[in-house]
Amino acid sequence: MPDNKYKLISFVICPFVQRSIVVLNHKKQDYDIEYIDIENPPEWYLKKVPTGKVPALFIGDDVIFESAIINEFIDETCGTRLMPEEPLQRAKERSWIAYSEQLIFDQYGMMTADNAESFNEKKAYFFQQLLKLETEVGKNYFNGENFSLIDASIAPIFTRLTMLPSLYDDFKEKLNIDSNLIGYIQSLSSSEDVSNSVTADFEEHFLSYFNNHNSYCLKSF
Repeated sequence: MPDNKYKLISFVICPFVQRSIVVLNHKKQDYDIEYIDIENPPEWYLKKVPTGKVPALFIGDDVIFESAIINEFIDETCGTRLMPEEPLQRAKERSWIAYSEQLIFDQYGMMTADNAESFNEKKAYFFQQLLKLETEVGKNYFNGENFSLIDASIAPIFTRLTMLPSLYDDFKEKLNIDSNLIGYIQSLSSSEDVSNSVTADFEEHFLSYFNNHNSYCLKSF
């Protein structure tokens, strides 16, 4: 592990930051979080992080950005490795991590739709893409009984889905009661690594953000 304490730069409701917090929690790492206004990033941040996006992980004077890269760095330098050693299995895990990133964007598109037609179209597509996990996941973790970086990458989607019970119920109606995916959502969402990866006032910030973006979803669910 690097000598310097980790500092994670965050926007309070960013799902990509949450992915890295889940990994840090799972690895039981000591870290600091600094929150910035992502719509108005400070000048010092833009000088260090060319994308201007979060998360960024500062290790002393060094900085890493993009959550998937941050997570692999943490995995490689802290404790027992989560990523498989075998190249094909490692590539497959990276494929599903990339898929989870697209799911985050699909969910965000649904949440920011500002009228019924757009919302229903984007909800149907998000549900369709999320349902593709049903044949892939175990009931506790993606790979069965062992936590992986895929779980950390998917967790923010479930945090946001289960925060809106009526929307979550709508999704569950598309699956059997003994669905692996429903079991997986419940197990992962309730794990300490995930439940402790958001602030106590996360829901308040989440609802405020999407209300300010005229979210049709919040009006209808």
